[in-house]
This record gives sequence, C-alpha cells and structure tokens, in this order.
Amino acid sequence: MTIAVGLQDRDEHFTILDLKMHHQECEGGYIEIREKDGYHFRCKRCEVSRVIAGSDADKEGMIDAALKATKYKTLSTHLDIVIFIQLDN
Repeated sequence: MTIAVGLQDRDEHFTILDLKMHHQECEGGYIEIREKDGYHFRCKRCEVSRVIAGSDADKEGMIDAALKATKYKTLSTHLDIVIFIQLDN
C-alpha cells in the first residue's frame, strides 16, 4: 500500500492524525486514519486497510514524509509494506 502524504509547514503545529493522506493504488482515494494500538489506515474509495505499529520510527517516518518529502517504508500487520511518499499537489 502506498500512501501519499501532503506537505506540512514546519512552523505549523500538527499531529499525524492531521495529515492529509491519499491511497496511490486507487488513484488518490482519501485515507482515513485513526490511532488505537498503532495507526489504522483505510481508503474511503476502495476500502483497503492496513495497520502499522506506530513505533517511534513509524511516527518519525510519517512526519519526515510530511515535512521533508522523504519516502518511508514500514511493515503492516498484513506483513506487507506500507510506503509513505510526498503527495503531488
């Protein structure tokens, strides 16, 4: 699953739950995110969902994708890779 993350301004206060995310494989479906025992991502267009642990590395990777437009890869509970990339505006 590839999740495109919208860029954030460094000076803005935000949390991971505030990030604008879209599912790349279904042409930009809006990703709904919630936090409980990790982070739960669900595409509102195609209904695919993944859960990641929400470790410090995961949090830092998602924040870096939002601030620095870096790519971050992590394993989901489905034992596949979730990739966070920059959202093309």
